[in-house]
Amino acid sequence: MAECGMSFLALMENASREAMHALLGEVGEVAGKRVLLLAGPGNNGGDAVALARHLDNRGARVTVALARPRGKYRGAAGYNVRLAATLGLEMVPLARVDLSGVDAPDILVDGLLGTGFHGPLRPELADVVAAVNGLAKRFV
Repeated sequence: MAECGMSFLALMENASREAMHALLGEVGEVAGKRVLLLAGPGNNGGDAVALARHLDNRGARVTVALARPRGKYRGAAGYNVRLAATLGLEMVPLARVDLSGVDAPDILVDGLLGTGFHGPLRPELADVVAAVNGLAKRFV
């Protein structure tokens, strides 16, 4: 898309806005709902962080679980992480997320890996994927 003159930041913003509309179509309004967004190390993670901002604007109680330290995100993903921090969105290390507790989110967004992923999952991501797959709730 960059060769067409559209920046990755614009693509990420458009993707996150459309993801929000798709999510609202599935679950209805999100005001007051707990939303956990799993943000992987690449552009999918950046999409999740941008989506968190849109959901926060609609009154959702968002938490972003970052797969890497804030300062390690680059490009459009890094911009969205910095913007989310400036706006005061809750961001925690992915390793600190406990999906087995009673405080499971109402909505979980998987932004861990995208189409560029290949090879085996790193152990810390494999543990998160196993925990998500083991949840009894329906997630979109």
